Amino acid sequence: MKLKTILPVMAIAITQTAAAQSIGIKLENMNPTAKPGTDFYEYACGGWLKANPLGPEYARFGSFNTVDEENNRRSPSSKTSQAPSPRKSATSTPSAWTPSA
Repeated sequence: MKLKTILPVMAIAITQTAAAQSIGIKLENMNPTAKPGTDFYEYACGGWLKANPLGPEYARFGSFNTVDEENNRRSPSSKTSQAPSPRKSATSTPSAWTPSA
């Protein structure tokens, strides 16, 4: 009987402990040497910026850049070798432009 009450409590405690480790402010992403009154961005994000430097070829880098690079890696010739095909519609034929008798 006692085991039936202990197991759910232990399961909740383990779940909450695992969730607590993955959320919140990560101190390693901060730069405590910067003064928050002078440069708050450096204070709040300085550690992350130092650990994840932006290459000189990028002015910015985001998730869409990652997707674009992955797509280019998978098919590098898709942007350069294929010419766009002209759209065909019912009104693009010369017979559609002439009035019918």
